[in-house]
Amino acid sequence: MGLKPGRAAGLAFYLTLTLAGCSSGSAAPQDLVEGLLGADSVDSYNQLSRLDSEEAVAALTRGLTHERPRVRFQCLRLLRERRDVTLLPPLIPLLEDADHGVRTQAAESVVALLDDTQALQMVRDPERPLRTRAALLQAVLLDRLVLSEPAWTAWLGSPQPPDVQALIYRSTWRALQSDDRKRSAADATAGLRSIMLRRSALDLADPHLSQDVRTTALGFQAAVGGAPSLALLRKLSLAPHPFWLREAAVRFSNETHSPETVDFLSDVANDAALPFSLQGAALEALGRHRRNPRARLILERCLVNGDERVRARAAQSLGSLRDRRALPALQAASGRETGEEAEFRMAAACAALRQSRPPASR
Repeated sequence: MGLKPGRAAGLAFYLTLTLAGCSSGSAAPQDLVEGLLGADSVDSYNQLSRLDSEEAVAALTRGLTHERPRVRFQCLRLLRERRDVTLLPPLIPLLEDADHGVRTQAAESVVALLDDTQALQMVRDPERPLRTRAALLQAVLLDRLVLSEPAWTAWLGSPQPPDVQALIYRSTWRALQSDDRKRSAADATAGLRSIMLRRSALDLADPHLSQDVRTTALGFQAAVGGAPSLALLRKLSLAPHPFWLREAAVRFSNETHSPETVDFLSDVANDAALPFSLQGAALEALGRHRRNPRARLILERCLVNGDERVRARAAQSLGSLRDRRALPALQAASGRETGEEAEFRMAAACAALRQSRPPASR
């Protein structure tokens, strides 16, 4: 006995939906890897994260050589989530990937599968490109507790070739940055911080070292030395020190988080005897002090400076502050400005401030 036409049509429709649902839920892993690029990339990622077959692992491994960086990046993440050390070999080549994001993800994925000793061996390996070693070190330092491990402390605190020393300064100054609000006297990294501050001071003073090493040593002094290091930066910003060092001292002053930084930057910005590049560096640094109303007032006074370059850079930094209270001063300065560059910067700053949020009421 056959089905009635209405029931037959309903059953056919039900079967169609069921089969469609089954097919969408059981897409081939290789198709899902390709889907990491499409509109359904989130769904493809979630499905791949749930698959535990050899076919899925093989598809993800092939995805590591995909022409698109996004696919390589996501395949790295998915393989990392499996926490399987046997998957380490295909990850290693991506430490030297052309794409920065892929290299960073590769380093984090590799480090996640290594113990501390293995990670240290890879970072120390002189056969690896310096860029690769930097990515690995930065991945290791995502876990700040590593800096209290004896093996890491011994290596980081010992003398290194100049290029490696610069890498260490550049990679560790954020992790070791001084912050009395968050750091206790029993900080496990205090010993390493002290050793590296002494070494960076020696490197900074050594005229035979490269500009890169001395610049990174200065950045380390500013960030890790904290507020007390501002006195050193003041000294280095003056002649007869090399000009590149003077400019670096001005630019790194914000890293000290000293309450006196704004005063130092104001002195530099308003000293007409200094080369403009130093004044400009100070004005640019003032534009990063969004939480300090004094920075805005200093920059507003610079809008009437006799040097058009100073007025233009001050206007640009006021735009960076995103403080709408600077609008009246900018509008008044723009109305009397005769310099083309300064007038353009003032107009751009006014436009940026009009789009910013009003300051919160207290």
